[in-house]
Amino acid sequence: MPEPSSRTRRVVQTLSRAHDIGQLIRVRCINCNITHHYLPGDLLKLMGDIPFWDVERHMRCERCKRREFDVDILLPSAVQG
Repeated sequence: MPEPSSRTRRVVQTLSRAHDIGQLIRVRCINCNITHHYLPGDLLKLMGDIPFWDVERHMRCERCKRREFDVDILLPSAVQG
């Protein structure tokens, strides 16, 4: 039987995990620099439980109509609220 791997598995940050932790998803259009912040629970209802970096495949910019986004995950602090 093979030995267990000593490498740690990378935890995939999905929308449901981001929702449970209380994070936000920031989506910024690379072309026109428009930025929106979304609750992961709202995106979860629309797109399913996908990794947060796959959100861009399901969106289109309202201004330039392109699908080129920079997607980040944020944990807002009390100062930002």
